Amino acid sequence: MIGGAFAADAPATVAVVADAGGEALAVWHVELAPAASGDRLSGAWLTGPGDGAAELARVLAGCAVLQVDAVVPDWAAPALADLPRMDPAATVAELRAVVGRIRDRAAAERARPGRGTLTAPRLPELPDPAPIDFPHVGEPAAAAALGWARGLEALAEAWAEVDSQRRRRDWLRGPRGTDPVPLPLVLH
Repeated sequence: MIGGAFAADAPATVAVVADAGGEALAVWHVELAPAASGDRLSGAWLTGPGDGAAELARVLAGCAVLQVDAVVPDWAAPALADLPRMDPAATVAELRAVVGRIRDRAAAERARPGRGTLTAPRLPELPDPAPIDFPHVGEPAAAAALGWARGLEALAEAWAEVDSQRRRRDWLRGPRGTDPVPLPLVLH
């Protein structure tokens, strides 16, 4: 039921990377898997030049990156160079296409003989990719990264509800069956 332009082997964590002022970067991890223990926002770092390059490489290892700012400091560029980048707009467009296919499948199922009373899944609206602005009580330099991390968290939660609706209906399960599907990503 998923299909589309999603990366088949997308990482289970997105590292949101944003300017933290001067030469510093802020990084927030967002867990995409619905069965992840604990919060979806699983870690936050402020890094700078010097030892920060090695720390940044360690923090980004195994993650997809949502880079908030177009330009990063020279010291950080090598750590970011070869990592997969999440495309937020394309990801949401693909997710909305999945929701459309689920709605179409529900309509087709209801049209089958004897299935006219079938209850269609209640699917949430998928939010546009955007930072969520709220009062930040931690390090002010991390506010931009946290805002985008919260926006990605809201998208992951909406997707978890869509996937929950898919798993509850045998006619929607497809090859994944009842296994939860983490938020799929379009990467570039």
